[in-house]
Amino acid sequence: MIRAHWGLERSPFEREGMQLLAHQEEILDTLRVHCQQGGLCVVVGKPGTGKSVLK
Repeated sequence: MIRAHWGLERSPFEREGMQLLAHQEEILDTLRVHCQQGGLCVVVGKPGTGKSVLK
């Protein structure tokens, strides 16, 4: 319904086809290793640095 109303071709905030920057990819790999091993990670940083993108 939203897509038709605004004339969008795909859903807003869809992750499909999204590219991470090199430093974001490195952090994501580290987080995946910690998650697989049952570890705890806290991602902190200044606003706009990509924390939500990694989430």
